[in-house]
Amino acid sequence: MSTLAWWIVTCSGISLAAVTLGGIINFIDPSFTVTSWQTYLLYFAVAIITAVPVFVASKRLAWLVQTALLLSVVGMALWLFIPVGMHQHVNNGSFLVESGLGVSGWGSGAAWILGISNGMYAFGGTDGAIHISEEMTQPGRRVPQVIIMTMFIGLFTALPLFIALMYFMTDLDAVRSAPLPSLELVYQATGNRNITLFLTILLLIVFILSLPSQWVTCGRMAWAFARDNGTPFPKYFSKVDRRFEFPVRTTACAFVFVTLYGLLYLASTTAFNSIVTSAVLFLNITYAVPQGILIVRGRKEHLPPRYLNLGIFGYICNTFSILWIVVLGVAVCMPPSLPVAIDTMNYTSVIVVGLLVIIMILWLVDGRQKFEGPHIDWDLIKEANSQMLHETHHHHHGQV
Repeated sequence: MSTLAWWIVTCSGISLAAVTLGGIINFIDPSFTVTSWQTYLLYFAVAIITAVPVFVASKRLAWLVQTALLLSVVGMALWLFIPVGMHQHVNNGSFLVESGLGVSGWGSGAAWILGISNGMYAFGGTDGAIHISEEMTQPGRRVPQVIIMTMFIGLFTALPLFIALMYFMTDLDAVRSAPLPSLELVYQATGNRNITLFLTILLLIVFILSLPSQWVTCGRMAWAFARDNGTPFPKYFSKVDRRFEFPVRTTACAFVFVTLYGLLYLASTTAFNSIVTSAVLFLNITYAVPQGILIVRGRKEHLPPRYLNLGIFGYICNTFSILWIVVLGVAVCMPPSLPVAIDTMNYTSVIVVGLLVIIMILWLVDGRQKFEGPHIDWDLIKEANSQMLHETHHHHHGQV
């Protein structure tokens, strides 16, 4: 499930780039409307362009990631401060909390929940540090710190930008009907086409530069799962290519899945929403499963000594997370607007059921006989965590 979740997250990243590119084209030439099949062609082109560096320049991907990070930080500042400096209009503060502006057909409460489910996409990568924990020093301490800081960074960067653009918006209906609402929103704030294009192209570059590392994650997660005999044909997919020095076969398999998943654009006009919400849902399902196991079997009995020990509050966090994910699971499967037609349906529910059926069939036919699970040396982990806790306590005691 976790492997599929990250594959779908990659689909969503490619979708963001494809939809952004289509929006830029429409902004330059308003008479040209990007159709569903053209959006899929853009999606396919982005998939190829971003996957090629993984195969031909895998040793230079670190440079791409660092560049994407730098442009992301710079871009966030530009997206905030340029509209603030060039805004043409300022709404009243009451506009931000005004009710009755929805046109989705849902009631205010349902629309609010649907909006939150889309907003959760921004925090979809909070577990990214876990997947590289083997390469970190003191992972028992650093990983929780990174996860917590990710949430705060997301909050204190996204919220000011969101509030500023809402204050400067001049035509809500134009934003709703635009092929790329974020582009229209910036244009209304700045009133300058060239500046709007510059900021949106910068955003597109960040999307594209971020995707090669996603392909690496897709391939490595599937390879690790195959190494534990969790996939069909594990001997084939657990091989690491000697020439490229990374799991080519599982990465290619992920590419095939991503290109097929993008065919949703041919089935529904709300395919982008379905891809994003399914990415949110699958990731959160993988977060819920281990938390449910801890609640049933006991945190104290099954967790090793650790830097961040929440005690009884841990049960509260785990219980709330599971309950929220149940609510989220229902919300993300709902259509974004009413009434519903075949071409506006949210296909997330179909995707979830279909993939779960495939997973269950593979488990019953092959997985339960061969799957071994990762080989974990719990004694070594407990010893490392105990040593880390001792060093942390000694450090704090020395400061006092």
